[in-house]
Amino acid sequence: MKRRTPVFLGLALVLSMVLLAACGEANPTPPDPPASPSYSVRVVARDGTSHEIDLSSLEVKDGKGGFIKTTGTIVGPDTFSGVSIDEVLEKAGGFTEDDALAVTASDGYTMTLTYEQVKGLLMVYGEDGQALKVTDLDTMLITSSDGDLFSSELPRLGFSSPDGAVSDGHFWVKSVAELTVVEGLSDWEIALTGVESVGLDRSSFESMAECPDTPHPAATFETTTKEGDAIVYEGVPLWLVISMFDGGDAEGGHYLFNKGLADKGYTIEVVAADGMTVEFTSQEVAYNADIIVAYKVDGKPLGEDEGPLRLVGSGLPSKKHGVKQIAEIRLVNLPE
Repeated sequence: MKRRTPVFLGLALVLSMVLLAACGEANPTPPDPPASPSYSVRVVARDGTSHEIDLSSLEVKDGKGGFIKTTGTIVGPDTFSGVSIDEVLEKAGGFTEDDALAVTASDGYTMTLTYEQVKGLLMVYGEDGQALKVTDLDTMLITSSDGDLFSSELPRLGFSSPDGAVSDGHFWVKSVAELTVVEGLSDWEIALTGVESVGLDRSSFESMAECPDTPHPAATFETTTKEGDAIVYEGVPLWLVISMFDGGDAEGGHYLFNKGLADKGYTIEVVAADGMTVEFTSQEVAYNADIIVAYKVDGKPLGEDEGPLRLVGSGLPSKKHGVKQIAEIRLVNLPE
């Protein structure tokens, strides 16, 4: 008698394979989830050495925060994830109290933070946009977010606290490409008094001068020293500074110069730290790109003998109008 067991066994195996294939079609293996984007930034240390830091190699932490625009609009707060700026800088040799940090975006926008600001000591604001106090925040490079506010243009500089504190928007640099450790610098603030009264600090001025999206032009002025050496000043036109406190702000937008008020006529007083004061008419300053408020010379902040701000440009009425160490700018004789 012939043994038939192998035949039946073969048929059973074939049937099992068919059933398995059918089950596989009904319940396909789910695809692997898409990989999270991987980011890196270039860090230039004080000694000039360059380091490419892979942010995915660092510990990820969660954060919550938001920012206020110069127009008063508050964005956030919202939650996000990222890495500590301290860990990033430690990978490139560290960061000391004698240092400052230039944060550069992929579009060239640069914001320089003092040591204290890098460590998260920033002014925070209430829901009504009013300044509250300087608070210790966690400084991060944001690499992901479940919400919409901070899910693009990453990595982004951000500042976090358990309650989602709101800080100044010009520090929240988008699409960070490079961090450069530079010589430490001091913060400053000058008084602007006119239709409105505001303080103009270093970071706000730098944001105004560096912003690539603004319709307001940055300005440069080439000249020579007494020794005949060529130098280049950088800043913004005086009229742009005036637009911060002449009552002509565009709703939700950039500063808007109040041309109607300027046409009626008023006097602009620029006051130095020692009290020296020069005057301009509103008509000669309006949209004049050759009267410049400078904050840098040859790429570096003005020294104590000139800074924090000074007037330069071919449009100055006389040499005496080249005021150094500006402490205050006033609009007087305003029309009724």
